[in-house]
Amino acid sequence: MGRFRDGIWYPNAAALLLHGKSPQDLFPGAKLELVRYGGLEHDAPVVARRTATGTLQDQLEVSWAWLRSHIEDRPLRPDGIREGFVPSYPEEALKEFVRNMVQHRLYEGTHAPGRIE
Repeated sequence: MGRFRDGIWYPNAAALLLHGKSPQDLFPGAKLELVRYGGLEHDAPVVARRTATGTLQDQLEVSWAWLRSHIEDRPLRPDGIREGFVPSYPEEALKEFVRNMVQHRLYEGTHAPGRIE
């Protein structure tokens, strides 16, 4: 997570992104933009938008809560007098998608945020 040089501790990028007080001061693109459009095209009106900042854990928690709030449930086949519902997208698959995006992006080379649309 870093190294000593001349008796001074220098954290690496991972330490700053995971434990830093304000990682965006050093890595302006270390944030997530979450957008939901009112249609299938990018020129459709924006229905909801959120920016997740802070440590990577903060960003993951914000993005998972945002995604969970925007997943619609669809009805299953009725089972007698009960009718069950399932999410239109599997929540664990979306979490894994966001985890992979956050883990595998290059933070030092860009100021562009990660985007989930």
